[in-house]
Amino acid sequence: MFGNYYFTPKYKVGEYKCPFVCMCFGDYVIEHNPPLFYNIAKDPAEDYLIDINSSPRYQKIFQQINKAVELHKKSITYVESQFSFSNTIWR
Repeated sequence: MFGNYYFTPKYKVGEYKCPFVCMCFGDYVIEHNPPLFYNIAKDPAEDYLIDINSSPRYQKIFQQINKAVELHKKSITYVESQFSFSNTIWR
C-alpha cells in the first residue's frame, strides 16, 4: 500500500499542527511535484521517502495514481460558495 502527497501544510517553524483555523490552501501549503511517495505498509510513520524513479514498479504505481487523480478532478463540478454574500443574508 502506497501513499502520496501532492500538497502538505506550511507549518510554523517547530510546530506540526494547524493554527487556530486550518488554512490548507494557497500560500499556506507546499506543492510537491513529483508528489511525496511512501510505502505505508512497511513505513506507517512515513519516515522514508521513496524515489519514484528508483524502480519501474514505483513508476507504474505512480502512473496509476496520477490517472486516478486526473479522473477524480474531471468528475468534480463547481458549486457556489456557501459563504457568498447572497447565501449569508437573511431571507
